[in-house]
Amino acid sequence: MSAGACRFCEKGGFFFAIIFCGGSRFLLPSGNREPEREGKCLRKGDPFFGTDPKNRRGRPREKTADEKCRGFEYNKLGKSFQKKTELRSDIKQKFSVERDAMQEGKIMKALSGYYYVKSGSGTYRCRGRGLFRKQNITPLVGDDVVFETVGNEEGYIKEIKERKNELVRPPVANIDQVLLVFSATHPVFKPVLLDRFLTVVESKGILPVILFTKIDLLTEEEKEKIDGYMKDYREIGYTVIAASPKKNIGIGEILPLLEGKTSVVAGQSGVGKSTLLNCLRPDLRLETNEISRHLGRGKHTTRHVELLEVGGGLLADTPGFSSLDLQDIEEEELSACFPEMRRLMDSCKFRGCLHVKEPRCAVKEALENGEIKDYRYEHYLEFLEEIKERKMRLGR
Repeated sequence: MSAGACRFCEKGGFFFAIIFCGGSRFLLPSGNREPEREGKCLRKGDPFFGTDPKNRRGRPREKTADEKCRGFEYNKLGKSFQKKTELRSDIKQKFSVERDAMQEGKIMKALSGYYYVKSGSGTYRCRGRGLFRKQNITPLVGDDVVFETVGNEEGYIKEIKERKNELVRPPVANIDQVLLVFSATHPVFKPVLLDRFLTVVESKGILPVILFTKIDLLTEEEKEKIDGYMKDYREIGYTVIAASPKKNIGIGEILPLLEGKTSVVAGQSGVGKSTLLNCLRPDLRLETNEISRHLGRGKHTTRHVELLEVGGGLLADTPGFSSLDLQDIEEEELSACFPEMRRLMDSCKFRGCLHVKEPRCAVKEALENGEIKDYRYEHYLEFLEEIKERKMRLGR
């Protein structure tokens, strides 16, 4: 085949025959034949290279969608610069919209891997970032967070703000006070369990409030015993309330404590936490259950942690517990979690006194004088031994 000549298919077609001659390329259409345009030299870099020759004369080729997106302009550099500047402005506007979509709120409920975040008058169902899992961070109910909305009611938690405190069991953060609900009977009150939870709450710097429920079910003998415990804890400095939600006893004392605070209701299963919340806010209609006679304890009716708006504050209902570990407390810190011992620590002869066998121990002297109750000191020794055994297991 020679330059300037081409053999065409007799039936026509849609292919182009391109031949080379002296470094130039000749475009020979095999379909729509226009002899006067055949053989025109199209070099690489020509804006019309590889296109239909009909567009070579009179008007520029129409830009592709990709070129329009990139703001590409062949003929005038000024237009090219102008369009790219407009594109950058669009990108900035897009990022600005994304920043506007970021909101702040508080996690009100955690359920089935979703976190329900309240922001303003709306609540958004959010997922946590995958990075949280890698960093071993778990969002908790009560966390103040920054989240990105996706749609009207969905979102992703991007940042968890610094917590002022947190509890592992129940898993709640940024708490002002804990309402420790213990049944006076059915199940039987165990002061060691109350002291264990008081120790954990004190170690976190959270204010505890003690609530005794079901006082209307006590016999005269049981009432005298419970009254003695209530007197002891009041003398230590705790707020103690006797309540019976079913009889509407003590509710008037509880409501003022909730205003403007984030509170947590915690206690054994079956002590009446859900019944108490139903009394504080009747529209909740939380499920309640009877005590298991066989096990002697309650059955779980609360299966997740949730913050509820009650009495002008936020109140968290939590699943019940039957035991509690002292895993974050060191033996030197334990006595500071007992207020009656904390007040005497500076009077001990030795710094770091554990109040066991040390001479001239102010705590031991107060125990002998009856200023510290025997059962409280026994619980202290029990917890101290538990912490020591834990350290031995961990090899610390």
